Amino acid sequence: MPSSSLPWIARFEALRTESAIRQHCYRMPRPLELASTASPTDVEVKVGSTLAEIYYPTQQDVAILSRLRDLAKVYCESAYESEQRYASKLHAPMKTTTGTFSNPICLTGLAGVGKSQVIDAFCRLFTETRIQVLDGLLASPMKGPIKVTLQRDLGLKTYLNDYINLGVKNPKIHSLKDALDCFPHRAYAHGAPFVLIDETQFKVGGSSTSSIRSLLLQYTGFGVPLLFVANLSLVKALSRSPEQLRQRLLTRPIEVVRDEAGSEDWVAFLRCCHMSLGETISLDVLSEQEVIHQLTGGIKRLVVDLLKISYRHSRGSKRIHQVTMDHVQEAYRSSDYAVSRHQLKALSDYVISGNPKSEYHNPLGPSRLARGFDTSNTEDPTLKEIARRASLMQVPVNSKDNNPDGERRLSAASSAPRSRKNRPTAGDLLSNAIRLGKGLYGSQN
Repeated sequence: MPSSSLPWIARFEALRTESAIRQHCYRMPRPLELASTASPTDVEVKVGSTLAEIYYPTQQDVAILSRLRDLAKVYCESAYESEQRYASKLHAPMKTTTGTFSNPICLTGLAGVGKSQVIDAFCRLFTETRIQVLDGLLASPMKGPIKVTLQRDLGLKTYLNDYINLGVKNPKIHSLKDALDCFPHRAYAHGAPFVLIDETQFKVGGSSTSSIRSLLLQYTGFGVPLLFVANLSLVKALSRSPEQLRQRLLTRPIEVVRDEAGSEDWVAFLRCCHMSLGETISLDVLSEQEVIHQLTGGIKRLVVDLLKISYRHSRGSKRIHQVTMDHVQEAYRSSDYAVSRHQLKALSDYVISGNPKSEYHNPLGPSRLARGFDTSNTEDPTLKEIARRASLMQVPVNSKDNNPDGERRLSAASSAPRSRKNRPTAGDLLSNAIRLGKGLYGSQN
């Protein structure tokens, strides 16, 4: 039988194109409906659960998913060469070692940009089925990636047993030694093309960092491709490990970056939010998308939180039944959003200064994807932010604006007047920003 006809490899045929990947992982909830008598808290919860169901695969997401698909396919072509080999490995001793297949992928980026959503989308590319090989003599389930969600105070033994006992009628708690032997055998039998580890932020600092480092190294030895999601704090902690450990864990980073204001992906995401909230919201996405980007920094988690606050406040004493942009801006100024406001200010300061000591600094630098979206070729975000701020200096300040942090709030209509001369280039804006901002952001080279 040709290798492409083997079930473990044939399943990738339906995922050959980017459009197929988008179709498999795209998700939209039913439009939200709210009872007029619903309490503010009930409304907030329902808005949050509705928005959590949205997944719009951006250009960046599709590039990441394509890379994971390619690596999974290469692994399956290597591990499942024939039905005979599959049958022989199923009956081989469990203690047979396989070794590392490839360096693990570290999926990193700011908290709230959608890293967990990407790996959930990758899981949706695969469907569980039951296969028959050797002319029906051997039947076995074929499943998708193994997702491991870390929790505080749980160890490797628990995670391994959770997978080993999945679907088992009479589960047995294996010792760690036995679980280490049984897990890769079970993963191979089920055709698992990847191991995905999420919520690693629970294992940062001191002995916890050593614990997650040991856990990751153990999973790399099972012979299945590995991806782990890591916030920047964990990346920094791992980057302080000895060189041989850094080489094993941090040499395949992918950074998930924020969508840019005005980009097709950013507007599409806001449209998905708008459609999901149905008639409960009145929002002109095209005209307000830049303002929303300024209020949230382009971080999707903050978009969801800002909308939740907007709905709760709108259902106060006035019982407003349709949220508008005014409610969104009021929510931004509220104490509920204070932590996020300070985060956005700190993030903006980092974009300007590039301070390597900032919690938003990625010690691994920009990542390069195998294909598609390439963060290493995008314009330097520092230069873009400086240029943007330089252009905003031409905007008159609204003295009536009441921002609790003393920050300037911009509206969609507040744009720099057009000049009859040629529009300034990014270099002109950068020079202007440096000239006007000397001593404000530190020395500029």
